[in-house]
Amino acid sequence: MALHAVSPAAAASPPCALSSARLPQRPDIRKPLAAVILHNSGAVLRHATNEEIEEEKMIVEEQAKEKMEKAIETVQSNFNTVRTGRANPSMLDRIEVEYYGTPVNLKTIAQINTPDATSLLIQPYDKSW
Repeated sequence: MALHAVSPAAAASPPCALSSARLPQRPDIRKPLAAVILHNSGAVLRHATNEEIEEEKMIVEEQAKEKMEKAIETVQSNFNTVRTGRANPSMLDRIEVEYYGTPVNLKTIAQINTPDATSLLIQPYDKSW
């Protein structure tokens, strides 16, 4: 691949295909690997090295993995709250109660059991409450 020197005037006004005005801007995505480096004599187009490409690939894979794990956690918590005709303690995971003037999650102040398929037994840790 041949690289050609570009005049400073041409570097200041890039072609439409490379214009950043037409590309969607996302703050969480890094800039493209090919960059224009200005020198005293003009501009030179620099292409990414294999190491830079591998680093960028690892970053993208890590971000995708994190987002997928969060999506799986959300789906699992939503499935736990689905009512299947049986009582399930996770049905109460999103229930908050007022405890000494502060809203807290019910499962943090009480033990929740299922004595049979159709009922839940809630036993608060603080018996005076």
